[in-house]
Amino acid sequence: MPVTASGIDVEIVCKSTPSYWVINGTRYDFDNVPKTIKISGVKSALTIEAVKRGAKSETLVSNETILANRTGETLTVTSKKANMCFLNRNGGAGGWFRTFDFTNDFKNKATKKTENGGRITVRVQASLDYGEGVGSWKIDGVKYNFNTTVSKFKVTDVRKTTVFEAVTYEQKQVSVTASNCTCSDSQHSSFVSAQIPIGSYVTATASGAVYGHWVKNGSALSKDKAYKKCSFTVHGATRIKWVEATASTDDD
Repeated sequence: MPVTASGIDVEIVCKSTPSYWVINGTRYDFDNVPKTIKISGVKSALTIEAVKRGAKSETLVSNETILANRTGETLTVTSKKANMCFLNRNGGAGGWFRTFDFTNDFKNKATKKTENGGRITVRVQASLDYGEGVGSWKIDGVKYNFNTTVSKFKVTDVRKTTVFEAVTYEQKQVSVTASNCTCSDSQHSSFVSAQIPIGSYVTATASGAVYGHWVKNGSALSKDKAYKKCSFTVHGATRIKWVEATASTDDD
């Protein structure tokens, strides 16, 4: 059931993960679909709807209605601390941008086809510096906090001037140490000990013999013959070790 709010903070909780959300008649497909949304800073009437899988939206505005109501007023989409791109059947393409005027008919740089103005479909993706995470999003100044980490989303048929803004925070940093191997991430080409933000993707490369296995935080990942590379996401302080086939598996 759609919820309408005006001038108040509101929290919407779904029993199960919906297929997608509709905010003021516009469809949002989040990359990590939330079940709960806390909304603050609402200054005017806002209608939000969680659409269950297989169900039909009650508030989604059709493309036909959008085109019929075109007035010629200037319409733009803008992103802050985020990038946008057009979409084709395979996903986002055509290059990133941060503002686009869709008042008049325009060329979709992903499909290379001309589309009707008055509405636009884009992918919005947070633009993060090293060590940053996405805490929430603002859409036209209204803050949306999700129970999941949403770093990108597809928004379909935006029909009014809209500003998307990623609200970021500094990720906690933890130690990552390597033994008989070297590590790398998006910021470091090679290290054996470093402070790394939680959520970073790290690749370890063995320094020893071809045959062996990996030990992470004292536990063997596999005692079968392993590749000399091992990748993992940092969730906390991490010790990674390459153990040669003829060496002890002790992680001391």
